[in-house]
Amino acid sequence: MKKISFALALLFALVSNAQEVEKPKEGRFQLGIHYQASIDNSPKWQNGIGLDARFRLLSLGLVSLHPTMAATYRASKIDYLSDITNLNPGLFVEVNLFHVGLKPYIGMGYNFHQVTIDESDYLGSGDFDPIVNETVESESNFNGFNIDIGFRYHFAKMLYADMGFNYLSGKYQTDNFADDSTYSSSVHFGFGFRF
Repeated sequence: MKKISFALALLFALVSNAQEVEKPKEGRFQLGIHYQASIDNSPKWQNGIGLDARFRLLSLGLVSLHPTMAATYRASKIDYLSDITNLNPGLFVEVNLFHVGLKPYIGMGYNFHQVTIDESDYLGSGDFDPIVNETVESESNFNGFNIDIGFRYHFAKMLYADMGFNYLSGKYQTDNFADDSTYSSSVHFGFGFRF
């Protein structure tokens, strides 16, 4: 984790000191809302809704570099799991191939969230009696990487819509249970503002 943080900090420092080739003509900040739908039929969480923010750090002709942060809320489908808010910092490359509003992008990020597990429900102790059975909860931390590909369509000076595919791979680390590797695939749709 320290190596990853150091590498990202070094990359951001190097890129922030680089000189831009052309003066940007549009807003550098993008703030959007997105809807995330699982395509692998996640048995644990509902589809999610979230916010994302991007900053155009560097623009080199056809290519621009965007550090980003996204947060997605997903409700639990199972009684013993808590709802989650997934945080996803990342770095995206957007390409202006067509010299119109349609811009494909590819990005890589790091995902993490925390889940509370109600072990008394999880272990199936039958009828729960609060006097006889005590509630036992444990925390599970998720850490993993994701790859995101898609496109944004900038249809007005300040507005854009985007659609993409996200692949996530990571591991849940829990005190009372064995570590659990997992992956998921989702599509997301959103819109936002540039300023």
